Amino acid sequence: MCFYSRQSGETPTFCLLGRYGRKYGQFSSAIIRIMPFYRMMLAVIILFWGCNSKPAPQDNKSQPAEIEQITKELAQIDTAQKDPFEKIAKLETYYEGLSRQMQLHFSHDIFRSLFNVAYAHPDSTVLPFYKQQFERHADEPKIQVESLLSQAAYYLYINQQVDSGKLALDALTPFLPTFNDTINKSYYTLLAQVFYQKGDFQKAADYYLKTIKIAEKLKDSMAIIGNYGNLSAIYSSMDEEQKAVPLKKLSLDYYIRQKNDAYAFIGEVSLARSYANLSKMDSAFYHYENALKLKEKGISNPSVEIILYTNLGEIYFERGNLKKALYFFDLCKAPLAAIGTEEQRLMYIIYATPAYNEVKADISPEISEVKKAITLFSQQSNLILVKAAYFNLYMVAEKRGWLQDALQYYKSYDSVSNILASQDNNKYITQLRTQYELQKKQTIILSQQKQIVKKTAYNRLLGALLIAGVAFSGFIITYGRLRRKKKEADLQRQFSTGLIARSETERSRLARDLHDGLGQNILLLKHQVKDGEKIDVNSIDRLLDEVRVISRNVHPIMLDQIGFKESVNHICRQLSEKESLFISTDLEYNGELGKEKELQLFRIFQEGLNNVIKYAQAQAANIQTRVEGSDLIAVIRDNGKGFDVSSTLNSGASFGLFSILERSRAINGKATIHSGATGTFIKIKVPIDV
Repeated sequence: MCFYSRQSGETPTFCLLGRYGRKYGQFSSAIIRIMPFYRMMLAVIILFWGCNSKPAPQDNKSQPAEIEQITKELAQIDTAQKDPFEKIAKLETYYEGLSRQMQLHFSHDIFRSLFNVAYAHPDSTVLPFYKQQFERHADEPKIQVESLLSQAAYYLYINQQVDSGKLALDALTPFLPTFNDTINKSYYTLLAQVFYQKGDFQKAADYYLKTIKIAEKLKDSMAIIGNYGNLSAIYSSMDEEQKAVPLKKLSLDYYIRQKNDAYAFIGEVSLARSYANLSKMDSAFYHYENALKLKEKGISNPSVEIILYTNLGEIYFERGNLKKALYFFDLCKAPLAAIGTEEQRLMYIIYATPAYNEVKADISPEISEVKKAITLFSQQSNLILVKAAYFNLYMVAEKRGWLQDALQYYKSYDSVSNILASQDNNKYITQLRTQYELQKKQTIILSQQKQIVKKTAYNRLLGALLIAGVAFSGFIITYGRLRRKKKEADLQRQFSTGLIARSETERSRLARDLHDGLGQNILLLKHQVKDGEKIDVNSIDRLLDEVRVISRNVHPIMLDQIGFKESVNHICRQLSEKESLFISTDLEYNGELGKEKELQLFRIFQEGLNNVIKYAQAQAANIQTRVEGSDLIAVIRDNGKGFDVSSTLNSGASFGLFSILERSRAINGKATIHSGATGTFIKIKVPIDV
């Protein structure tokens, strides 16, 4: 899976070397960002109880001698039962045989022990056991709480079913007033995991920090270390690998000192990926080797093994060692068969297919599976994996001489790459903006100090440099604004023609015509290859570049590939992540509009959100679509400062609003705009296609 390189700290970038070579690409960390399973498994996780944390205070009136005896018997089960499935069965049976009072006292410890064994060796009997205990102890809130926490943990960490885990946590609501610190610690950790798997890293971090605060109060070092590991995974997911590495090292060192090989195994793989993402391959291989040694010692964690083997398989394939690549890809098959989900299997297929293409005569089954993966991950808006799939299909087609297929795959790959590149650029712009704000604050502080501190040559020089820096920044900003105004004026003149719809249609037609024309040239090249004629390889690259540039500039390909609804959700999520604006969506849409109307409405939403970000000074915005009779109603709403609609439209500087009105007319729709002190409301009414 190429689990190494730059993006999210856990990302290599596939790029062309010479003609068709590849270099470490940008796929691995993006998988951590988007796929809940990989984000969760490569965190140096602390299981939700805090592992060896102190048990919750018990409302216990039992005899100390009986408690001591049961504690010894549980320890004997732990040491005597080597087979994990026998240990689970023994623990379940033993718990059932305890008195009601002892079940109440030991529910926390036994439920935790069952989870720890099931986590390392997934066993399907544990979840039904937890549910059974909830039903049997309707009069014992403490056991019911332990059962629901256990169910949530099982869904989140073992089954990777985030929605089911959230439902189990929601069922805890009536019990919240009774929680003590230990239970709250477990509850917050599980909530953090829910948001983590959903990709809401900010909320996940908030809950992890709450958990750490409670753990510090309880002096629970294991929980503190584990949740620092969780924070490191969030840093990796947010492309902050430099911040992630020290926390991962801290966690791994702790587990090694505690001789906790199970967690050390996870930590070694996670830290190896981080070093690889930072291009520190010697350190990466050192920790990969440590993980393999732990596996040889008998440590078993199928989920982490899938990641480890697939990662090493991709690395060795990138380095041209096909034999080792196939060896590690083959090792993935056993853990995938044991616990692999459909998503894990398809991800494995995406990254293993180029290697198997080297040794298989018929690669068509794998190609079909990769196409199936594209459909699945497109529905999930997982553009990183869609990009990886298209690129690897392109590599396979090119290797086999299927030039027409290679062209199509590369077009799709390039389209997705541009979307992801735009996301990276937005992030970089945000970083520059933050640096600029920091520089302004530092300038103010230094200016104040200059009024107090004796003026020296050093201070004068420093002040001059700072003033020059601010002046240069001002020049850059002013220049950028002038360019934007000029561009807006040009676009204003374009939209005044009232031919928006016709323009889009013409552009799409032009893209198809150019593609068909160039396609004939490529077909000619193909015949030349078959006939053994010598051709100029660079001509193929030029044709590819030309088609790629033209197609990308005239039509948003991803709108066709993932659909209108998912495309709108995607841009809303993207803007929410990059700007200080919360954007919610409420989209009731089942394909009521044709492709042309979808395109124009998509552009309207883009323009409306851009206006909110640039001018409204709003904290939140909302996008809605709903069907009313024979019309589709689209709404853009924000809680910003508002403006005078009439004067703004008449000012000649209202490109964004004019764009919305013109695009609405182009699809026989009507746009109305209302704005005031409480925000702006834009309503677009579009006739449904019959």
